[in-house]
Amino acid sequence: MYDIKWTIPHCVLSLRLIGQAIDVFDGTQREEKLSKGQRETALRTLPTFLEISGHVFYPGSFMIGPQFSLRRYVDFVKGEFSPVGNRYIFLLYCLAISTVTY
Repeated sequence: MYDIKWTIPHCVLSLRLIGQAIDVFDGTQREEKLSKGQRETALRTLPTFLEISGHVFYPGSFMIGPQFSLRRYVDFVKGEFSPVGNRYIFLLYCLAISTVTY
């Protein structure tokens, strides 16, 4: 039987902080050395303490994930990132099926 242990949130916290460190490191590299995904998530300036705390302790994924970059979180909070196209329609479809079958 699988049980959520108190170590899981700490694992998620560690993964988030490692991801933030990698994104800050990518922000110090030259553009031509980075892949498309790295360019999208690279942080050119250091994030504030509030941004880091908000990303790490985001209630929607604090306990078990999913992992997402700090750049996407900040863009989402500022209203600059939103699910578009087929992914958004698929999300609504899954939400509807989940609601009906639950």
